[in-house]
Amino acid sequence: MTQAMVKNPNSVLQAALQSAVHGTSLKHVTVLRVATNHSVVKAGGGTANTAFLAASGNPPGGNANAVRVEATLWIETIAGTGGQPDKEQLQYTQLVMLDFNGIHWPHVTVGTLVKQ
Repeated sequence: MTQAMVKNPNSVLQAALQSAVHGTSLKHVTVLRVATNHSVVKAGGGTANTAFLAASGNPPGGNANAVRVEATLWIETIAGTGGQPDKEQLQYTQLVMLDFNGIHWPHVTVGTLVKQ
């Protein structure tokens, strides 16, 4: 983990994509964006806290409360080279805002999954 990764977690995704496309091209990208918050859950939306987060105890109400979730997913097709088939991968960035002990804390997750 570097300071550059902390400042821009998506730099990990950019480096992975740059490495995957090296010597070839990005043929297609589908972008999916989703977001929700912790409000009165109606059909088809809202966040739900796990028992670990929502359990009663100290602090009251559990460890944390996930109040907002945002995610962006990129489904990417990378051109094959040397007669090899195209490669597909999924990249994602996710932000979960957690409230605990009076702190509004961003929890960021990023990843690259390559279809085998």
